[in-house]
Amino acid sequence: MGGIRGLHGVQQGLLLLATGFMALWIERLVTVALAVQQGIDVTHTLSVLILTAPREVWVDCSCVVGIYLAGPLVCLVLGALLLGLYPLYATAPPWIRQVGMLLGIHLMVRFLGGWAAGIVAEEGLYYAMAWLYWPAALQNTIAFLEGAAAFVLGYAIRTRLFLALAYTEAYLAKKRVALDTLVYYVLPLLFLLPLEVAFYWPDRYDIFQVGFYGLTFLLVLAPALWGQRLMEAQGFLLPDEEDELPYRFHPAIAGGAGLVAVL
Repeated sequence: MGGIRGLHGVQQGLLLLATGFMALWIERLVTVALAVQQGIDVTHTLSVLILTAPREVWVDCSCVVGIYLAGPLVCLVLGALLLGLYPLYATAPPWIRQVGMLLGIHLMVRFLGGWAAGIVAEEGLYYAMAWLYWPAALQNTIAFLEGAAAFVLGYAIRTRLFLALAYTEAYLAKKRVALDTLVYYVLPLLFLLPLEVAFYWPDRYDIFQVGFYGLTFLLVLAPALWGQRLMEAQGFLLPDEEDELPYRFHPAIAGGAGLVAVL
């Protein structure tokens, strides 16, 4: 059973990576579309978008805040829709439910973790608010509150995380899935973070950003990991050894997710 869990963990890691890149590109496409509309040159690198225009262009268009804020706001709205409308695709195959849930979380994290990530790199949401002369203390407070909001989000969707894995309400009522939280969510994320750090090395700003996004994602997962204490009325119990794992490893799904990440 341990080997099966390991294969499932690999599949989850690839789905996490693919949906993470999808969320990133959604945010960037919105930013690029608005910048191009305003006649601002866009240079894309592996880690950042560089928007270039004379200062008078930025002043005349009055679009700095809109350009840098639109991408995260679109991610926030789309992520909330994907997570909130889960019942509409709850009967779809498990891999579709997983893509919907993971993409929804990644989109929310692009906003909730974006402020802290932007502060360390002085870009994105930070740049938009700095243009409005928001003081650093206020921005740091907002970043902290958004971290707390990530934890609240995880608490709100804790059951859906496992329903998406093909568990049932009855199964969750009598089983504890803290171990599955580790195998299917936390460990794949912790495995991916060092890879991303190595990818962006030695640009410390990008590394800090990766760290803040990863921390925000972990805050979303925390309520599910500590489900027994936080959800005593719906306490999760470790699956019995004879119970068959409901989630399945599909090589085609894992390969497709890996291909999306590479592309």
